[in-house]
Amino acid sequence: YNPKNYIPDDIYQNRNFILDKKLKYDYKYIHIGRARRDVINTALSLSTRDKLIQLIKVINDFSSQILKTTKLQRKTIFPDFTYNQKAQPNYLSHYLLSFIFPQLRVLNNLRGSLDKCLLYHGSIGALNGTSINIDRKMIAKNLKFKGLIINTRDAMWPIDIYLEISSGIINYLVVVERLINDLIFFNSYNNSYITLDKNDVRDSVIMPQKKNPFTLNMSKACIRELISFNSLIISSNLSQTGQVESRTHIYSLPKKIELTISLLDSLMQTIKGIKFQKKNMQDDANDICLYSTEITDKITKITKLPNRDIYNIVKKVINKNDKINFDKILTRELKKYNNKIEIHKILLQIRKINSEEILLNRKTLGGGSLKSIDSMIKKCSDEIKNNNQIYLKLKKFLTYR
Repeated sequence: YNPKNYIPDDIYQNRNFILDKKLKYDYKYIHIGRARRDVINTALSLSTRDKLIQLIKVINDFSSQILKTTKLQRKTIFPDFTYNQKAQPNYLSHYLLSFIFPQLRVLNNLRGSLDKCLLYHGSIGALNGTSINIDRKMIAKNLKFKGLIINTRDAMWPIDIYLEISSGIINYLVVVERLINDLIFFNSYNNSYITLDKNDVRDSVIMPQKKNPFTLNMSKACIRELISFNSLIISSNLSQTGQVESRTHIYSLPKKIELTISLLDSLMQTIKGIKFQKKNMQDDANDICLYSTEITDKITKITKLPNRDIYNIVKKVINKNDKINFDKILTRELKKYNNKIEIHKILLQIRKINSEEILLNRKTLGGGSLKSIDSMIKKCSDEIKNNNQIYLKLKKFLTYR
């Protein structure tokens, strides 16, 4: 900013300069019924929608990459977890699908936001219009908008559209960061379920055993920046419509969308380079402690005793952490509870329990059986293909001639 109130990067001023060169004196008529905000807002809308379409394509590509990994790891068993504690055996493919579905939901929401961004809010004159008969519909059509924001005062600054786009991106990045956190957890020395490509790690300078997941952690830092940007948009728009401070931060939205695209491109390469340590996963998934829910359910079915009573017995046995004498300890605890229980029948059933058997018997719709997983893979694959078709139509629609 300089004392003459001229901003070198101001779209409005640059536009004047270009039009002056091309149209000479006649360009001065162009501003009839069009405020500075009108020009800048139109430029913001055009730029945002183009970047948003690119982002929608990259999000779909990112989902597609995770789906490819899902198919490759279809039968890989690993110890699924809650609260970062090993909980139950599961297929890695089922786990990965739990990140694809929310991505596709958010993608659908972003397309809805794009539809709103394709409403033209320019050529409105002042807040209540102008006496000049400007054909808003014609201008909207020439600029490849699908419709108009009707009310001129509303069109002056439709913050809900830009806030919805920014918030939708943050909503998506919350899902992405959850995946990043899990990958860092899997890559840790304590788990060693995955090995990241050498380009995605850095050796610790003073601890030779450590390979720090640098790319993933820098991705988290990038997400923090974008979350902070969204907060700035919210806080700056608490003032009245039309105030310049309402718009100051939102002008960076196209660049923030570009940053999100770069982030996802980087993460796609990271996921492509991951090597899954299947043996480590399988060994941990075969820990009998992870079968405790299944053991409780089987004993309950055989004995018809209250589930909570059996739960407490199994809990006591598991907490002793004596896997060698598991059968002996369980027998003792069950006899304490009721000496008429047919222990041999129970032990026979428990010995049959393993990771594959547990997952084979999953009956829940959307659960961890391979049949259910195959159905979900197909559903995601169909939606990703459909999204690609929608993208091609959008790209064609926005091609200027």
